[in-house]
Amino acid sequence: MAFETRFGKLVSIRKSPWGRRYPNPVNTTINFPADKGEFGGSCNRSACLAPGANWYNHSTRKYYCRACAEWLNTDKFNKQDALDLWGHDLCTEGKHA
Repeated sequence: MAFETRFGKLVSIRKSPWGRRYPNPVNTTINFPADKGEFGGSCNRSACLAPGANWYNHSTRKYYCRACAEWLNTDKFNKQDALDLWGHDLCTEGKHA
């Protein structure tokens, strides 16, 4: 993947299946917490990053805050998929071994 600077921003350049080149913005300014997705650390959802993540997501194998975990558990597709795979909700509270 090639990188260029356009209008002061670093962008990656990809080729489309038809041979045309188009830019992809590359965000180099986000510094995520070191404890992101860890038990008791920051929520794994990048839009949230709330402290005290103690809900384990069995799909991503990371920890989320209560609000994000409940949001993930109420999604119709996630709920059915989790029940089919594990027999319980996608996110469960507590430390997972």
